[in-house]
Formats: sequence, structure tokens, C-alpha cells
Amino acid sequence: MAAGGEHINYKELYEALLQMNQQLLQNNQQLQSSNETLHAQLLTLQYQIQQLTKLVKGFKSERFVPLGTSQQQKELGLVFEESAAPGTNLGDVQKISYTKVKKPTVTPEPQKGLPAV
Repeated sequence: MAAGGEHINYKELYEALLQMNQQLLQNNQQLQSSNETLHAQLLTLQYQIQQLTKLVKGFKSERFVPLGTSQQQKELGLVFEESAAPGTNLGDVQKISYTKVKKPTVTPEPQKGLPAV
């Protein structure tokens, strides 16, 4: 026990511990709700990244082809100028046309009943 005239007030220590315990419980609840909110936000962002990845790395038939040319494409030489292609002289052009006659379709007549045996 305590030496001399010191007296330990256990009631005050107990009340102080109860108050600290209440504060810790409140902080724990706040942190748990914050954690749940952040977890939901994480799942949403992961889903968005997954969808964007699908969009960027889709199948060849689904790939996005930009309409305009960007500066980066020009720098990499991915844009081909029309002047670089060999020109076509209109005097060398020959018009070819033909006429196709559509054959009438013949529908077979359905059989009437089964043959007699």
C-alpha cells in the first residue's frame, strides 16, 4: 500500500477510466463509419477503373477510334497526310457500270397429304 499519508482515491480513477472508455468507444464508432464510407468509395472507384479499362482495352471490334488527330499522333508520325499519297489524275479515271437483272424467285408448292401405300 501507500507509504505515509498518501491515499489513493479509487472512485475518481474508476470514473476517469469510464470517461476515457466512453471517449474511446465514440472514436471507435466514428472510425468504423468512416471506414465503411471509404470502403464503399473504394469499391465504386475500382468499378469505374474496371469499366474504363474495358473501354480502353476492349476487343478490336470495340476499340475507340478518335475522329480527330492529336498532337501526340502527329509527333509519332501516325497521321498520314493526303499530299503524301500518290495523286490521281482525273484523265486516267475510267467509269465502269453494269446492270444486274434480278431473277424471279420460285416458291415450291407444298405437298398435299401423304402418298397412298
